[in-house]
Amino acid sequence: IISEDNALKWQAIKEVVNGPMDVVKSIDQMVTRLSSRLTAETDHLTIQSPNIRVEVQHQKLEDESKGSSFCGPETEKHAGLDCISVPHQKIQ
Repeated sequence: IISEDNALKWQAIKEVVNGPMDVVKSIDQMVTRLSSRLTAETDHLTIQSPNIRVEVQHQKLEDESKGSSFCGPETEKHAGLDCISVPHQKIQ
């Protein structure tokens, strides 16, 4: 992957992610834009491509019975998905 033969491909990449918080910021912006598509009838939206799957679902954060861990649905193919945990005192 990293070789002189691939130098032009690497130089063609214009956008670089500086760290995990840049990814979180990008996802937050995307979810904000997609939230208008969530209604009472449609409470979730899934976008899937060969390299990534993003699922947006409506959830009332003040409902402590749901907890503060947000995980994707586990399937046989995608077992062990990452989760995001938010302390209750940080939820606004």
